[in-house]
Amino acid sequence: MRILAVIPARLQSTRFPKKLLAEVTPGKPVIAYSYENAALMLNRHRLFSKLIVATDSPELAKPIEERGGTVMLTSPACRNGTERCAEVMKNLAAAGEHYDFIFNLQGDEPMLPISAIKTLHAACEKHLEQKSTSALTLMKKIAPTQATHPNTVKVVTAKNNYALYFSRTPIPFNRSDAHSKKNSVPYYQHIGIYAYRNDFLTVYPNLTPTPLEQSEQLEQLRIIEHGYMLHVSAITEDLTFFDINDKDDLVRFQSTLLTR
Repeated sequence: MRILAVIPARLQSTRFPKKLLAEVTPGKPVIAYSYENAALMLNRHRLFSKLIVATDSPELAKPIEERGGTVMLTSPACRNGTERCAEVMKNLAAAGEHYDFIFNLQGDEPMLPISAIKTLHAACEKHLEQKSTSALTLMKKIAPTQATHPNTVKVVTAKNNYALYFSRTPIPFNRSDAHSKKNSVPYYQHIGIYAYRNDFLTVYPNLTPTPLEQSEQLEQLRIIEHGYMLHVSAITEDLTFFDINDKDDLVRFQSTLLTR
């Protein structure tokens, strides 16, 4: 099974402008930490066949190239990270390279646990011949108090673990008894890394943006709104994920590094 890992990296960010270039330590920005973490999965753990950072910005390309990484400059017209991954795959396919799955990693997730990628990798192996599965992703159980923040995206799935819906609001709503542990349904946080089947990525850029996607500002909703199957594997380990969405997150990440 051949896997291409792509880190889509966009210079501008609404909540935290140029956050991927924000220095965590002197001379080392957020994107460099995310890249080095992914490179470890490539070089030491052999979880990918190739790793590319896809960006529309020479500024973001520079810290990756300084660390010996591979960068592909992609169109500024890409509307989200998935479209950027699709452009990379298209360019590599034109050069004769084929991959079974394309992993979409996050440039603002500098501490992505290796065991999470191993879980996604195992799910891809299981679904390799299951052509109806267009994409795969991850989730983890969280406490009700964690479900209230809009930056924590929640997911609900069917019994076969295919996604039903993603939302920034707490879902599901436990109407029967919001305070009863016995009757309440657990909350699951969506972990924003994806594995796309090669042939699905050729389709995705041609799918029109959807109302729920635009309302929630969640690109994965385009997949299920158009009727494609998105499988969600649950992470059973107690793993820490660290998305940097604002300056407060950056400060917390810096503090975490000091205690390691």
